Amino acid sequence: YLKILPLDQLKLDHALTADIASTGKGRIIVRAIIAMALELELDVVAEGVETWPQHDLLAQAGCRYYQGFLHGAPMSEAAFLDFAARV
Repeated sequence: YLKILPLDQLKLDHALTADIASTGKGRIIVRAIIAMALELELDVVAEGVETWPQHDLLAQAGCRYYQGFLHGAPMSEAAFLDFAARV
């Protein structure tokens, strides 16, 4: 499906990113997926980024976009609107 769907982004599930700082196999798999996505000219969004080691390993592999508690906890609509108005 990566060859035929009109995609701009590939999202890495938190199950893939959760252990990349502690297991070599997980890190190898994530790096391979990011490399493939970049070769296909897709932006990569990593989900579940909670620590700086995760962030740094993903950045080194070429991932530029992140979701997770490291960058912001879930928030209510009102809190988000307040946040968005300040950014």
